[in-house]
Amino acid sequence: MTCATREKRKRRTGSFAGNSAVYAASSILQKASSLILLPIYTRIMSPEMFGYLNLFSSFTTFAVVIALGGLEYSVVRYCSVSTTQADRARHFSAAWWTVVATGLALAALLLASGPLYTAWAFPGLSAPSAVVFLLIGIAAQPPFFIYLALLQAEEAAWE
Repeated sequence: MTCATREKRKRRTGSFAGNSAVYAASSILQKASSLILLPIYTRIMSPEMFGYLNLFSSFTTFAVVIALGGLEYSVVRYCSVSTTQADRARHFSAAWWTVVATGLALAALLLASGPLYTAWAFPGLSAPSAVVFLLIGIAAQPPFFIYLALLQAEEAAWE
């Protein structure tokens, strides 16, 4: 093994350890914030409203997974191996606009079908307030995840 290869392997190992530490710290911070916020939520909200919050969160998470359709993985895969900035921009743009269109289509479907499910799923809440919260989550989160995937792809391209 040459000296240059050993140096490269050392650099990669250090980068892996540093990235793993950042990931672990962010995961711990996320779990700690949930632990800290739970008593605050339960004190401020009634059990019924806390249930609505969990239902909104679950539904939004499910819809975002559908809207993303795995495209965040394709951004990481293809943008990290793209040789030119134009190729990277083309892959990102295609994924981003697809996700925006899918998120908006799901939001429109949700808005149109709101009167059908809000009385059943969210009794006691007005249909507009229930739907608006879901619309914001479904329309805004997928493009954000695609952008995060681009940042991850750019980091992978530097290694």
